[in-house]
Amino acid sequence: MASHSASSVFRRPTFRRQMPRSDRRRRRTACLVLLALVGLRIGAKEVDSFTHRYEILALPAGEFAGRPLTDFAPVLDARVNRIVADVLARRNAENRRAGRSCDSRRARKRLFTKLRHALGGPLIVTRNRLRPAINRHPNRVKIPLRRSVYRDFPPWRSPTLALVSRVRDVMADAFRFDLELVGESAGSLVRRRTPVLVSSDKITHFFNRSQRLFDRLGAGRPADLDRVLAYNQHLEASIWGTRTTGVGAWGDLVANFQGMRFWIHLLGVDVVGRPVPDPLAGPGEEAVEPLVRCTARGWEQARELTLGSYLDPAWDEGLNCSDYRDPDFLAAFERRIAELNRNDPHGRFYGCPMDPDLIRRAAERYGAYADRLINLEGPRVYRPILPSR
Repeated sequence: MASHSASSVFRRPTFRRQMPRSDRRRRRTACLVLLALVGLRIGAKEVDSFTHRYEILALPAGEFAGRPLTDFAPVLDARVNRIVADVLARRNAENRRAGRSCDSRRARKRLFTKLRHALGGPLIVTRNRLRPAINRHPNRVKIPLRRSVYRDFPPWRSPTLALVSRVRDVMADAFRFDLELVGESAGSLVRRRTPVLVSSDKITHFFNRSQRLFDRLGAGRPADLDRVLAYNQHLEASIWGTRTTGVGAWGDLVANFQGMRFWIHLLGVDVVGRPVPDPLAGPGEEAVEPLVRCTARGWEQARELTLGSYLDPAWDEGLNCSDYRDPDFLAAFERRIAELNRNDPHGRFYGCPMDPDLIRRAAERYGAYADRLINLEGPRVYRPILPSR
């Protein structure tokens, strides 16, 4: 019997070298098609926050509730609060028929589930009851892929943008949101209304993707939150961004994080009934003032949702710059940005961040979590997830 050395017995199989080139090509093609189908199913989208940025922020006011309006936040606030009121009424009617109190794990779980379906869509389906408000807004702007700064991405390494775009539009709508920011001028604090560009996919992240973070938050201890932030980055680096579109959007990370805060604020407790602190609350402010309370009459909305309390400049991908899958993707993006600067008839600046001071001030809001949510370095090649503290 021939003898075999230990190294030959336990040598790692070289499947790649043994596989014929045609088989490797077919396997690679199958993987790309699978990624494209996943992107189609989960609704992975990107937004061009540069090409028509100045024009979008200067659009004339549309009409809402009989008055002129440029800001999209009040439109969403009104729609979301109507949906919440409707879901609460339905849950109260169901609890009365079943003779149940709202103060139970089952009732809380049922409420979370129904609100998630109404606001964020069941599981990974992104069509929901907020979509009509987005579709009917007069200042809704969509920049098609063929005219966007992403149009030169290598097609076989960006399957969602390149392949899914042949089936349906993969670019998100862009809207103007007016934020009231406090700044200092001549030694005194001044409130300024600052317009930013936020895309419709951020609303999906806020109400939908954020559910995964809230479910993993547990009691909200620092270790739990650190683990959730790492998971948040993992989502964006995989099928929700870098892997399928070539763009790792830090703005998506912020929208997910702020959406997690919304689910914390909804009841102030998790499904089990444990209090969950707000991660951005200051010392002594950890207790949450819930949006919805359980009373003797059932679920009641204690206060209305105001999206402006969660929005900030870090949602804007023109300020909170994205990562790109590899140097080829980054170079393709930078070439188109350079073209915008050359061809703008008014000599306006295009680049990321569009306003460095604004994104630096936004980072201050997040304190110790800023390095997991804000990119202050500008466009760059994707880096692995930051290690846990």
